[in-house]
Amino acid sequence: MNEQDIVEQINNLLINAKQSGPKRDWDNQHQHLENVKELYKQLSPESKTKIQKDCYYVHKELGHLYYIKSQHKKALYHLQKAKKLSDFKKDDFLTKALMDHFEVDSSLKLYLKTNSKSYLKNLKRINSSLLKNLHKIPPDYHFQIEHNQSVLEEIGKGAKVKTVIWFEIPFPLFIQEQNPIKFRIDGVLHILEIEILENPMADFRAEGGGFVELIEDKYGLVNRSKITLTIFKYIDPDERVEMKTFSEKNEISKIILEATNALNYFIECYRVTTGNYWIETVYYKMIPNFTFEIKVGHPKSGTQTAIKDHLIRYSPTEPPIKPWLKNTTISNLEGCLEKGEISLWQILLLDAKDYLLRKEYREAIYSINGHLKTILC
Repeated sequence: MNEQDIVEQINNLLINAKQSGPKRDWDNQHQHLENVKELYKQLSPESKTKIQKDCYYVHKELGHLYYIKSQHKKALYHLQKAKKLSDFKKDDFLTKALMDHFEVDSSLKLYLKTNSKSYLKNLKRINSSLLKNLHKIPPDYHFQIEHNQSVLEEIGKGAKVKTVIWFEIPFPLFIQEQNPIKFRIDGVLHILEIEILENPMADFRAEGGGFVELIEDKYGLVNRSKITLTIFKYIDPDERVEMKTFSEKNEISKIILEATNALNYFIECYRVTTGNYWIETVYYKMIPNFTFEIKVGHPKSGTQTAIKDHLIRYSPTEPPIKPWLKNTTISNLEGCLEKGEISLWQILLLDAKDYLLRKEYREAIYSINGHLKTILC
């Protein structure tokens, strides 16, 4: 392909990208711009100079797109590239202000994640300029700009970052009233606070309004636990990690994964110390939703965000179709009920899958070993 063909192809891709932008067709716009980037590398220095103006558009838009996708390192790279080009100074005030804001926001997140002070360079100056011109910027961005300023000020005071997570689990963990427990995992400080809540579905009443406790309340029939877990490090709210379980869901929010791992470490120690053998470790499917807040220094510098992290299917029909069993499955179920007994190998196999789903690998191994012994003997 000669240079003229490459330039023509670049122009066509840019037209498509500019048409996709206003439609918020981010995926197509992103693909067109990445293709432009690859083709641009094949051009001679002379040809590159001729389309220099288009480079500003490509870097500016890619910076915005990567920011939307929470890929902050790539966003920062393209935003800074765009701001070094002469066309940046010629652009309108709002576009430049938003690019500045995206740069500040991305840099702050990368600093909190890596603790590298190189990401803080010029941030105070840029964000101070945004604050001075806040009246010219759409209100949707005001809170985040002011929030970023608070975070920068707290960082300047040497404040520590922490991630606080709130969620409920379906059984009670009795410790002591208002007694936070501190412990470390891999050198990171954790503070666990537990509040005992009455299960709203419980139909137990003590005479005279006394406290009710069900011995071995494994499933929270009477009481539940509200957990507040503070982890003294930044956990990226946008990061998701792969799950190795027997499930259709293959990834989970890193925040709730770290929270459940820390709580499970506590629960294992709790069981050993108290002898409360019926207490289970926690799996994320026990948690309907969670709320988290990234705090830097003063509590008001954070914002709470609520998340549900479950794989849920919705029926497109009204009313929704429930997953009733098919007639053939009902017939097989009735046949199984008539047998009067169930093969042990089938039960053990299903138990193994259930344990894998809950990441209880030791129990899964026991069950699958029992399953294999049953069918081989």
